[in-house]
Amino acid sequence: MRTGERPGPGHANDRGASPPRSDGALRNLCVLVASDDASSRLFLAETLAGAGAWVFTAADGLEAAGAGFPGRYDLVLADVTRPAADGLRLLQAFRRFAPRVRTVAVAGPAAVADDWAAATAAADAVLRAPYTPERLLAVARSALERDERQRPGPPPRKGAILGASRDPGLLHALQSICTLFGYVFVPAASAFDAAAALGEGAFRWVVVDEHLADGPGACLVESLPLYSRSPQAILVADRRTAEALRRGRPPYVVTVAARPDVAAALRRILAAA
Repeated sequence: MRTGERPGPGHANDRGASPPRSDGALRNLCVLVASDDASSRLFLAETLAGAGAWVFTAADGLEAAGAGFPGRYDLVLADVTRPAADGLRLLQAFRRFAPRVRTVAVAGPAAVADDWAAATAAADAVLRAPYTPERLLAVARSALERDERQRPGPPPRKGAILGASRDPGLLHALQSICTLFGYVFVPAASAFDAAAALGEGAFRWVVVDEHLADGPGACLVESLPLYSRSPQAILVADRRTAEALRRGRPPYVVTVAARPDVAAALRRILAAA
């Protein structure tokens, strides 16, 4: 397995490994493997790395989202078999916010009809266990060869602001302010959606609610320096929590606003920009 040119957290390493087998479709591509099954994760990573890909791994979709998306992934494989639904949500986030990235849903032998239908809708290809290395590589190539016309292009990101919150009222208020000042506003209800959007586009500011649908927003804020174009952040919290978060906040967090005050805070920042 390969290291050296594109290192990062969770990447496969080559201690004692034989030289990689060349595969024209996968050579030097950056691949993310997300699975809560350690043996499956290792098999997928070793096979893809052996074919010439740079492989990063995560135990589940939430870990992948919480760690940010280092670099720009070309291909994502995620386990979608229940009860772990994180992989499916990760693929759905890529489909919505990073349609350039090709995706493969990995379904275990116990996958039910609903798992299969959801996986087919969320991914470019589906890999069902049991599978051989040859089958894995064939499915990966199939996903990479999907016609570009079958997927929409990414939305514009120039002058864009990302809003991450599960509160539709807050997202609506942020949308109105961004429209007023001529910025594109991209809403995200979860860390999955926000991380996928951040990995694909450049944002000038990110407004992050401390309470996201799938975990604390502070974890998402901490991952911002991982992105090549790290945006400035506005962290939103309850009034008491906001006071605590203001102490010792990192330099890329421009302000910590209590939830009732965040719209006014964003308005001031955009007016001064």
